[in-house]
Amino acid sequence: MVTLFIVGGGRGVGRGLVQACLDRYPSVRLYVATRQPMTFSETCSPYQTIVPIVWDPEDPASYGAMVDTIRQDQQPLNQAIITVGALHSSNFSPEKTIRRLTAAQMAWSFQVNTIYPSLLIAAIAPIMTSVEPSCLAVLSARVGSITDNQLGGWYSYRAAKAALNMVIKTAAIEYSRTVPSLTLLGIHPGTVDTDLSKPFQKNSHHTLFTPVESANHILDVMRDRLGESGGVFDWKGERVPA
Repeated sequence: MVTLFIVGGGRGVGRGLVQACLDRYPSVRLYVATRQPMTFSETCSPYQTIVPIVWDPEDPASYGAMVDTIRQDQQPLNQAIITVGALHSSNFSPEKTIRRLTAAQMAWSFQVNTIYPSLLIAAIAPIMTSVEPSCLAVLSARVGSITDNQLGGWYSYRAAKAALNMVIKTAAIEYSRTVPSLTLLGIHPGTVDTDLSKPFQKNSHHTLFTPVESANHILDVMRDRLGESGGVFDWKGERVPA
């Protein structure tokens, strides 16, 4: 049986991952963390289980309670995927010029795109199975690449994702000593038809994926890049430069 943990599985790519995992794994135990209590309507076979978990990113105790739920089941955790992140909100949109940069927007972007995922890495990595190779993936973004930045703009989001990529790389070095069987990856999922990309889809020249299509790409990269801990890869499995 595959045991898999999805953080942020209530909508968008996270919800696509729930369906993709049920389609892909005949025998799977899915732990799915969301901010609000949820009932999942996806159809499970007798050998598939979805275990909902409520997680409050602003409550430090919630991180420990979340992983304790998994520990109590005494099931080795094979894979985990952190889908937490946001490009915009009702209060903030990506800055096209540095003149629009504010402390409030930058603090918000780092909170959502760097701090929450980093705290999740610290909570989840120690409970990954050490009996066999395991993989913890974090959704990042190509715009976090300093080398690949040719267009500029999107200051807060770019900076927050670049910081996240550094956390992934640094944590991978540490876990290579303490959890050597773990692969920690950043994955750029491409442009996905979600609320995050909706305002920018008209001007995008990239292929638009459904959440389930994107989810399958993520699972493929986790499989194909197992052992390449600390790297950030795009949806095709190609390395995103630092």
